[in-house]
Amino acid sequence: MLRLSAALVAALSAGAVMAQDTSTEKGRLSYAIGYEIGRDLSERGVDVDLATVNRAIQDGFAKRNP
Repeated sequence: MLRLSAALVAALSAGAVMAQDTSTEKGRLSYAIGYEIGRDLSERGVDVDLATVNRAIQDGFAKRNP
């Protein structure tokens, strides 16, 4: 499930970190997916570097090697 979630969040991470277009269905879905993943990590007490997680998601989505 985490792998699927990470792939879905890649769409959010593809642009600038501060860009949050929630005026479209795609933007709202993207934000909701990212929010749920962030909330889940927080609730589980997972200590991660979010910048590194975002970069890994972008790399995975682009099918680049880790």
